[in-house]
Amino acid sequence: MKQQAYTGPASDVDKSHDKSASQWMDFDEAMELALKEQRGRFMALAVPFVLAPLVAMVVVALAFFNLSNQHSQETLESQQKQRSLEELKSETGKLREGMQKLMTGKLPGVIEFKFDESVDVNKKYLKALAFHESASTDGQVDGYQVRTTFFNQSNAKVFPELKISFFDQDGYVTGYFHISPTPGSNAALTPLQPNQKRSDLSEVVKLPGGVMPSYFIVDVE
Repeated sequence: MKQQAYTGPASDVDKSHDKSASQWMDFDEAMELALKEQRGRFMALAVPFVLAPLVAMVVVALAFFNLSNQHSQETLESQQKQRSLEELKSETGKLREGMQKLMTGKLPGVIEFKFDESVDVNKKYLKALAFHESASTDGQVDGYQVRTTFFNQSNAKVFPELKISFFDQDGYVTGYFHISPTPGSNAALTPLQPNQKRSDLSEVVKLPGGVMPSYFIVDVE
C-alpha cells in the first residue's frame, strides 16, 4: 500500500515566489503590449512616407505614358497628313499633265501660262515672249505685262501685229491681248527696221474678269 508524502502547508517563501513570478509575467505582457502599440504607431506613421514616393512614381509614369502616347498620336497624324499631301500633289501633277495633253490635242499650239518665264515662239519676226505679273496695292495679282522679243530678218520694215488668246483650264476663252498698228489694240509698236532685234514691254493689262489664265495661243500676222 502506497503512502502519500505529506507536504504540509505552503510556506511564506513559496507564496512569495509565486507572487514574484506572476508579477514578472504581468510585466512581460505589458512590455509586449507596449511594443505592439509602438509598432502599430510606427507603421501608421511609416506607411504614408513609404507609399507617397510610390504614388508619385506611378503618377509620373502615367503622365509620361500619356505624353508619349499623345506625341506618338500626333506624329502618326502628321505622317498621315504628309502622305495625303504628297498624294494630292502627285494627283494634281498628273491631272495638270493630262489636262495639258488634252488641251494640246484640242488646240494646236497651246502653251501653258506662267509668269516670269520666257517662251520661245519663233513665228515670223516674233522670237519669244514672257508675262510679268502686276500687283495691286493690296498685293494681289490683278494684271500682267507682256515682254516681246522681235527679230526682223527681212529687208523691209515690219509693223508688229499679233494676237494672244487666253484660255482657262477647261479650254474656254478668257480674254485677248493685241499688238497692232490699228487703234484699239493693247499696244501700238513702232515698226521693225530691216535686220533689227528689239525687246518691248507692254503697259499693264488687267486680267480679264480677274481670272488667271491657264493656257494661251499666239497668232502672228
